[in-house]
Amino acid sequence: MKTLTKKDLVNAVSQGMAMDTAGANHCVEQFFATLTALLSTGHHIRLKNFGKFEIQQKSPRLGRNPKTKETVQIPALTRVAFKPSDALKKRLNQP
Repeated sequence: MKTLTKKDLVNAVSQGMAMDTAGANHCVEQFFATLTALLSTGHHIRLKNFGKFEIQQKSPRLGRNPKTKETVQIPALTRVAFKPSDALKKRLNQP
């Protein structure tokens, strides 16, 4: 499985929209900046036929170092979760 880099994404947008690489790079950068800004203010982002990005709050919890068996406090954290849409799942599972 190949990893898609931002450069690959910029090239794909550039070719798909018949625009120069600098313009495609600006579009991709702006898209990610907008997603980041909206998520950081607590918004959920739903992209039709793709999926939903949402913020989840994880509570602090106790963990254990597997090597020393020492108990450690794992702090609360905020994470981004992605839930694919049914349409995306269907496209991915087509033969």
